Amino acid sequence: MSRWVSDVCPADQARDPLALLYQHLPAGKRERQINRMIESDDPAGRAVREGGLLTCHDGDRLVGAMLSLPAAGRVTMAWPPKAAPGISPSVERQVWRSLLDRCAESARERSSRFIQFLADELSPLLDQTLREAGYLHLTQLVYARRSIDPNESVPHSPADLEFIPYADSLQADLMTILEQSYRQSLDCPELTGVRSMEDVVASHQGHGDFDPRRWLLVRRENKWVGCLLLSAGDGEKVIEISYVALLPEARGQGLGRVLTRQAIRRAWEEGFEAVVLAVDARNTPALAMYEDEGFTPWDIREVFWRVLDPADGRSLE
Repeated sequence: MSRWVSDVCPADQARDPLALLYQHLPAGKRERQINRMIESDDPAGRAVREGGLLTCHDGDRLVGAMLSLPAAGRVTMAWPPKAAPGISPSVERQVWRSLLDRCAESARERSSRFIQFLADELSPLLDQTLREAGYLHLTQLVYARRSIDPNESVPHSPADLEFIPYADSLQADLMTILEQSYRQSLDCPELTGVRSMEDVVASHQGHGDFDPRRWLLVRRENKWVGCLLLSAGDGEKVIEISYVALLPEARGQGLGRVLTRQAIRRAWEEGFEAVVLAVDARNTPALAMYEDEGFTPWDIREVFWRVLDPADGRSLE
């Protein structure tokens, strides 16, 4: 039997594991963060209350902790495990692996098909441990933000484009647009064909505050050319570009810029303070366009992906 035992942490016992997770913060800030997570209804707070906080023990001693959260579309989100101070790298690696394995068990118990793992920093030891636990490193995601000036002039979209708000009757059209947009995509191309379109749509709907009026299918000359999926942050004056989709035959015509400007215009019209997005760091044309449209990178995160059941999706390898 393994010396390390990882399991779900009951919500009423979360304070010590959270203190371990945020051990890098100054004491006062750490205490505020712990209280916020215990009391809030944001994703991290829900993770604590809904069985997403995992702990690792060596006997009675708490030696590690990790956060995970089931998300729409049968995906579990996960963040880096942390070990208690003073633990050697060799032991730290075993603690991490125990937590990662328990995370996979929890994800399966919740009927998740995949785990998406995000890390602000990636040490060689964490990279090796993740790969040994069955994760594939996909890419880096660049997070960018553009402030909205209430007095700025935001251009209108070309008159030959129609922006059709999403309705359930358009679900089949949306899934067709999404599926075709993945062909030769520069954003995480490894995921092409891995997830069903039903799961993809559910995942987008579960992201932020879903409002079908902010999901726009784009048509030109009675033919679909793409879509723009926007979501509002919970309790924030920020709108997020969740996805910009263009059919292969509609690329290279400046429509990505048009859809980005449409997102900026919607944010301006609705009184939002900023537009945010995430883009694959390898997608240099999109990065250049976003920079040209006033977006400024503010964070970069490493993205790993694990397929829990290859029978439910194409292997990434």
